[in-house]
Amino acid sequence: MTGNTLVDANVLIDIATNDSRWSDWSAAELVRAGQGGRLAINPVIYAERSTGSRSSTHS
Repeated sequence: MTGNTLVDANVLIDIATNDSRWSDWSAAELVRAGQGGRLAINPVIYAERSTGSRSSTHS
């Protein structure tokens, strides 16, 4: 299967935070999707990821 996959912000957050429940699944699915075509994000996903990138210790 080829085509573009719009990557959900939660998948990126799972990987970035090494979420104990979801990071392995998210990483595997991201790799699988990337093998089948291009990965993409849109401005909304970028904004969701950008605002969630700071930890509470940086507030």
